[in-house]
Amino acid sequence: MLKYFFTSRGQMTECGTVNQPDNGCASIRNQLASYVESLTKEDDSCWVGVCHIPSAFTGFEGHFPEKPILPAFCQFQLVTILAERILGFPVFLQAVSRSRFVRPILPERKLDLTFHLSGAAAMYSGSLRFTTDGEECSEIKFKIVPLNRSSEAITDRECPQ
Repeated sequence: MLKYFFTSRGQMTECGTVNQPDNGCASIRNQLASYVESLTKEDDSCWVGVCHIPSAFTGFEGHFPEKPILPAFCQFQLVTILAERILGFPVFLQAVSRSRFVRPILPERKLDLTFHLSGAAAMYSGSLRFTTDGEECSEIKFKIVPLNRSSEAITDRECPQ
């Protein structure tokens, strides 16, 4: 289970999980969703899109104040946001099998998104690649399931400490 922390104005706050945000992280997710400007189907398993994240985005506040970059947590959120737009139902980020961060994603940059998704009903797998100015920034390989199928998943609140 992925667990993340969001630092805002110098304070570390537990935000829950990528799949069950709380403590204001749902607001971050909604902001990110609004920054996706386009998503177009290229073929049966590939979509391309554009995302522009302004410097006013809340996610930049604590990562890092002097030189903000897009946190990995926000990139994982974009995986679920794009998958839900494509599939038309809520999804649960079951696993991240690989994440590669080549260069930081800075505010005010146009991000080109390449999203691959395949699978059916019970499990989907894919990748999301972020590029800017033709250069790769990061790539995430993942597995997702429909949200109603994630009931067997253990949440961080149920895990023994």
